[in-house]
Amino acid sequence: MTIRWGSRREARLGPGHAPLSPMARPWAVLVLPVVLAYSPGCTARVRLRRRFGTAGRHRGSVGHIAVKQRSLTLELLSDTFAVARLEPDSSTPAWAEAGALVSVTRTRAELSIVCEDASVPVEARAQRGFRCLRVLGPLDFAETGILESLADPLARAGISIFALSTYDTDYLLMPGDDLEAALSALSEAGHAVRRPDAA
Repeated sequence: MTIRWGSRREARLGPGHAPLSPMARPWAVLVLPVVLAYSPGCTARVRLRRRFGTAGRHRGSVGHIAVKQRSLTLELLSDTFAVARLEPDSSTPAWAEAGALVSVTRTRAELSIVCEDASVPVEARAQRGFRCLRVLGPLDFAETGILESLADPLARAGISIFALSTYDTDYLLMPGDDLEAALSALSEAGHAVRRPDAA
């Protein structure tokens, strides 16, 4: 006997089983697997599908369930910064050892330095004129989606960023000409920014 209650749900039972009423169908989903497991000689075929969507975090959602995006507070640093490139075997120069933010990253391909723009020699290979936002932390290493919640509204506004992460928090550098547009985009996304004169 075949008991049907939808094209995607059916159970095929042995002789002697009566059809299920509509009220009993939800219970059959839970009870049938147990009954069939302990019914010798009874064959069963149950097909059930439940849609969850894509698991994981993506743009503030889990599956099809909307999750409120986290609101962050950022601090605008008063200095202007540069990103310089040196040869990979270069020593860290003295001009990159002081300032409100200094980041030195050495790889086999380059020595990359982020520091105050005014400290970088004129002849150095560098991209200049960046402003910097610091996420007020500290941030836990287990937290997820921090950079995404900031980068997404900025990307939609057409603003390029250079991101740095430290033990405590994250930093975002952007072209100085885009600063006001960036602050507006972040504010519209629910984030707060403290300016140096308002600290």
